[in-house]
Amino acid sequence: MLIEKETTKLLEAKGWTLLEEQKYDEAKQEFAEVFAADPHNLAAFQGTIAALRKQHNFASSEALLAKALEIYPKAPGILAERAWLLVDEKKENEAIAAFNDLLEVKRDDETLFLEEISLLRLQHRLDEARKLAAEASQIFPDSPRLSKKRGWIAFYTKDYHGSAEIFKAVLDRDPSDEEALQGRIATFRMQGDYEQAILRASAAIALLPPSARNYAGIYSERAWAHFAQGRYEEAEADFRKALENAREEHRAGAFMNLAWALVRQDNESAYADAVVQCQSALDLDGNRPDAYGCLGVIAFKRHQILEAETYLLRSIDANDPSKGFYADLGALCTAGERYEEAKKYLEKALTINPDDAYAHREMGSLLIQTGEPKEATREFRRAAAIDPTSSQAWKGLAIALMERDQLHDAERELRGAINRKDMRERWELHLELSRLLTRVGDDTGDDEFYNEALKEVATSIGLKSGNPESFFQAGIVKWKLDDYPGALKSFQLCIKADSNHIDAQMNAAQVQALIRKGRLLPNRFVSFALASVFLLQLIILWILRLVTVKISESAIMVLVPILLGLLVVAVMLPWLRRLKLTGLEAELNEPKPKDTLVAGPKGVTRNGLH
Repeated sequence: MLIEKETTKLLEAKGWTLLEEQKYDEAKQEFAEVFAADPHNLAAFQGTIAALRKQHNFASSEALLAKALEIYPKAPGILAERAWLLVDEKKENEAIAAFNDLLEVKRDDETLFLEEISLLRLQHRLDEARKLAAEASQIFPDSPRLSKKRGWIAFYTKDYHGSAEIFKAVLDRDPSDEEALQGRIATFRMQGDYEQAILRASAAIALLPPSARNYAGIYSERAWAHFAQGRYEEAEADFRKALENAREEHRAGAFMNLAWALVRQDNESAYADAVVQCQSALDLDGNRPDAYGCLGVIAFKRHQILEAETYLLRSIDANDPSKGFYADLGALCTAGERYEEAKKYLEKALTINPDDAYAHREMGSLLIQTGEPKEATREFRRAAAIDPTSSQAWKGLAIALMERDQLHDAERELRGAINRKDMRERWELHLELSRLLTRVGDDTGDDEFYNEALKEVATSIGLKSGNPESFFQAGIVKWKLDDYPGALKSFQLCIKADSNHIDAQMNAAQVQALIRKGRLLPNRFVSFALASVFLLQLIILWILRLVTVKISESAIMVLVPILLGLLVVAVMLPWLRRLKLTGLEAELNEPKPKDTLVAGPKGVTRNGLH
């Protein structure tokens, strides 16, 4: 009997060794021999379940686990296998319950606490995660791993100051702790101090050896800082570095990060590459909602509307519907004027996450389209409160106020947002302010508003060169300022940036035709020259009348009114375009402010950027 027990122990040890070496079939054979000698052997149950789980043979693993639980309902090893199996099957909520059961019988393993805390965080059960982390810290008071978990919990509850302090305390003990370095960088980024985040990430990359385990995380942080500033090419380069260094379990996410950086570059070559990255993520995890969502956004940008909807619907049918792209489906339906469907999807998005700034913005856009600007104002204010760095939230708020004729309030909100240090995509705000000032110029007839509008759109172009809408707006403003060649050039730049921009094509054709036919009203220079000629003739006429008597009184009475009339007409010529006389001036196509909100699905990065 003693010899049998010793042999069994040797077989168990060999099985565990083979399991660690990832020789799963050989490990199962060893454990099968143990079962032959002892059908209720605990180690054989646990080892075989683990081997089957590692091979993703979940059905067989579940069957054997059920049998083991009947015999050993409180055995820590079997309870642990149940928890890890549920993790591998991506049944996060069930896994959390399994870890709770396990921690009732085994509280001396820090890893078990760490895993459950991670699962709680991923499920957005942050209060529970914080409570469990505090409980674990009482048992393991000097654990840097638990400290870092607490730092991430604070980070995801937007307590960036508290998170930074926790990560700093870890770094005080170990300045080369990679995860703590990443966490500290992330707090700078989320507080809008992108340059500091980039500097610290670069310093960390220089400090750490190339073999650093979490090197990918620091590259990702620098990439997200570039991303937040609209530097998508730099973000792409860093995400590629992160992908090169990513651990196997993080590779699918690394593929998706790279895909989003490519999508934001808005060109066909980048879209094609992004599709490859999404497919690579799906090859590793065939049910990723973000991969289907990203493919849906790409299809929409390619004007493949039905395909876009199919992909977005697949994102909500994936293994975790709560991560589906409901807000993007709502945006797609709004763009297609399917307002009832849009409302249904957006309400679902806000039910899942009431603090989803993107969903609130899209709900605001929907309400604008359905003639409810007051309710839209509320949604955009909510979005701006949740994410004050979102230019699209402030832009939407300004447009909602403009729809209510509250132009002064709209201008105040835009200028206030522009002055924020951490504002993302600031160019959009300058563009919208230019549109607002143009409308004020139309209402008041004061060209100073047009001049200011031109400055704002020039700033927008400087911040984001190549954006077609900025060029289009520049063309509209130059037209209103009588700079017709400049307007034509701006419309042509818009068409170069977006060959499908129909309004720019129509406006360019009208301006070009009028310039060619010479039918445009004189500009200010011509007006000034004509007025000067008529004024000079009046002066000469009176000098001749006073110095000589060769000009009769009757001639003076005829010529002076004529010259005065011509002088008035010359002065007024630049303003005659306000009369919009048929056949004298073309009517350019100008987008209504609310139409600029309907852009369709944009995609939501899990990093929290839009």
